[in-house]
Amino acid sequence: MRFPRFRSLRTTILWLFVPTISAFILLSGLISYQLAAEQLKENAYTSISNTVSQTSHFINDRLTALFTELNILSQDYDLNMLIKKLQNPDYTLTPEDHVIINSKLNKIYSDYYSIVDTIYVSLNNGQTIFQKKYDYYTTYDYDYIPFSDYDPNSVIVQWKGFQQIDANAASDADSGQYADADRTNEQVTFISMYKFIDSHRMHPDGFILFELKEQFFTDFLASPQIVESGYLMLISPDSDIYFKPVDNRYSLQPDVINKIQLSAAPSGTEEFKSADGVNLVVLYDTIEINKWRIAAVFPRNELLLKIESIKYVTLVSMGIMIICAMIFSIILARLLTQPLIKLTCIVNKIGNGSLKLHFDKELPNEIGVLSRGIQNLILRIEDLLVQVENKQIQVKNAEFKVLQAQIQPHFLYNTLYSIRQLCDMGLANDASKMVQAMSNYYRISISRGIEIITIQEELEHIENYLYIQHMRYGDDFDYEIDVDPALYPYKILKLTLQPLLENALYHGVKQHRKKGKIRVTGALHRGQIQFQVIDNGVGMSAERLAEISQCLENPESEHSQVGYGVRNVQMRLRMQYGPHCGLSYASEPNQGTCVTVIIYQQE
Repeated sequence: MRFPRFRSLRTTILWLFVPTISAFILLSGLISYQLAAEQLKENAYTSISNTVSQTSHFINDRLTALFTELNILSQDYDLNMLIKKLQNPDYTLTPEDHVIINSKLNKIYSDYYSIVDTIYVSLNNGQTIFQKKYDYYTTYDYDYIPFSDYDPNSVIVQWKGFQQIDANAASDADSGQYADADRTNEQVTFISMYKFIDSHRMHPDGFILFELKEQFFTDFLASPQIVESGYLMLISPDSDIYFKPVDNRYSLQPDVINKIQLSAAPSGTEEFKSADGVNLVVLYDTIEINKWRIAAVFPRNELLLKIESIKYVTLVSMGIMIICAMIFSIILARLLTQPLIKLTCIVNKIGNGSLKLHFDKELPNEIGVLSRGIQNLILRIEDLLVQVENKQIQVKNAEFKVLQAQIQPHFLYNTLYSIRQLCDMGLANDASKMVQAMSNYYRISISRGIEIITIQEELEHIENYLYIQHMRYGDDFDYEIDVDPALYPYKILKLTLQPLLENALYHGVKQHRKKGKIRVTGALHRGQIQFQVIDNGVGMSAERLAEISQCLENPESEHSQVGYGVRNVQMRLRMQYGPHCGLSYASEPNQGTCVTVIIYQQE
């Protein structure tokens, strides 16, 4: 397919840009909507599922702890001794019995105050009762405990949970004590755990019952905001327990509750229609301790409301972006073409001058003229840049040679002086070794005029230097070179470390009475090569350290307070690697000095 060629650049921009950007906006908008809708739906289900799971696990943990306390109390020695005493018809409870049992109940009640409402201990077929209650103004009968479930061989703790109309509230409303007529419809939630106390007889000796606070469950099952009409509920074998008012349109049908109760899976998802035809979703999880279910119920359409809103927002946004793209195309075409026409005239005038610009006549529009002019100008600029770069390299090489010439005589003077001392002391063999070390040193130092050597060669360089100095000063100092062998192939400026070692020896170690130690380390650090020259010499004051640091920032200054060896190293590093590389000092009086050298990796 051949696209039409427009002579006007403005027409070309409008014809290509508007359809392309419109198609891109439509495609990206549709894809974004699909991805966002799927992600929102997945996130919503995951969030609700996590809420149900976390709530289930928390309640299970608390009930498990209480379950343990109930078992411990049922096997308590004092309680079982009291049961045996009560089997004697002539035995009468003593105040001491009440104190012992009540102290145990008080301990459990105080430990689980947030969850336990009542602790009820019934002994001797209900003739002896111990009770600890949170609410002393309300009493409930525990006749719902099915003694028919008693099994003398079972030690399983039983659970009960159900809701019923609050008879006390209803009677109070009928007597006129409450003005709120809805008080008669208040639900009372019973959630309890109990265990029969037996002596392996046909009938139980009694039971221990922990009645749990409704508020404990309400705090966790009524608070989470799932969707506007969603809610959490508790499904027990006896009842389905709600903890906040639920519209009848969103309540579970008995067959659905029965299906959830009979489900073998510990968790799952169910979708069904309510009696009013509303599509409901149920996510449920199991409380492990009693196999009750915590279910999150919510209308499916409310969960998808955000997705619907995203669809409309996406459509409106795409329409707005397409309109904006059209306006932007018109403005862009105008902004581009007007300056280009002017630039074309300027380039044509330059073409008639000394630059001798050449134009390609095959490109008919303004961009063609401009490209030919810019291309020729770039070629000229590139030539100029190459010339400038070559001159800068020549200047740098000259500066390197001058700076290195300042360093080499300085080291040669010190080395020859050390050899002379050995000769004066009659140590000809040691002097010979020092001469050999010096020759090896200068073999690397001269390197046929090569200014950049490998790190391995630089380490051999400083090792020869340290050997010479160690031969001279004997046991006055020791030295250690600890550099990562992985750095050996990388390049470094020649004579970078030797001046630093010379300073560490003469201005650090030799100024201290104790035995000196010089250590050289090297490793990769955050993509850079870092060397450290560390000595245990006299160190320096904070004022002197600040003065040196300031001089290193401007090593070319004629008034620098730093020796020329260190200044030369700093200048050479800056010229080779840039302002972010070079030397830095750290020191404390009588603690020694650490000089850090940072360079870039060069192979």
